[in-house]
Amino acid sequence: MTLGLATAYILTLGVVYYAFVRWYRASKSRDVVASTGPTEWFEDGHPSRAAYFKLYDAMPDELGASEIKKLKAALLVRAKANVRRVLSLREDRATLAHLLRNGAIGDDLWAEFTKAEEDINLEIQECMREAEDLQRGWGNGLFGEASQAIQEEAQRIEAEQQRILAERQREANLMRAMQEAAARKQAEAAGSDNDDDVEEIVADPKPKPAAGPRRGSTSSTKSNNAGPQRRNSAAKVADA
Repeated sequence: MTLGLATAYILTLGVVYYAFVRWYRASKSRDVVASTGPTEWFEDGHPSRAAYFKLYDAMPDELGASEIKKLKAALLVRAKANVRRVLSLREDRATLAHLLRNGAIGDDLWAEFTKAEEDINLEIQECMREAEDLQRGWGNGLFGEASQAIQEEAQRIEAEQQRILAERQREANLMRAMQEAAARKQAEAAGSDNDDDVEEIVADPKPKPAAGPRRGSTSSTKSNNAGPQRRNSAAKVADA
């Protein structure tokens, strides 16, 4: 009886663990799919491809130089979109391979990813055939031209960003220079006011009030003067 209960307990734990692992891998797969780039492995379709075939179907049976030029421009846009998708898939492959080795994603997600790689390879081959039909020898150079166009676009974007940053820096420097000039002007005005006050004081100094006579000074002077007068009077009496 005890052995049977232990066996049932172990089997129950195994089933619960298996269910948890499947749920965990499914949830991780959904998270990875939600963050695998802007196209979610091309589930939004291929707008540039659809635009190319729409333009192609609107063309007459006999293509002239102007029609071929328009188709080449549309095919180049389609090729640039494919180059961007190839680069995105390369980044996703490294991340997904690491998650697959660690058991964080299931085989179904990896199979979906490899199917996306196969689809983009077929799309590239189709673009090369279309390019060869439009211009002999262009099939081998289409994606090189598309890659170069993408690099030039990236350089233009970077140059524009640098220009914007430089313009903002120039405006900031100009604003700081204006603030510093205003501060200097204010300081100079304050110094000029102080100099005017000093010159006014020097040119028209206020006279100090005269000190009044000290107490007892008058009586002292009188007593000092009275002494000689008394001596002179005594001398006169003696002579008489």
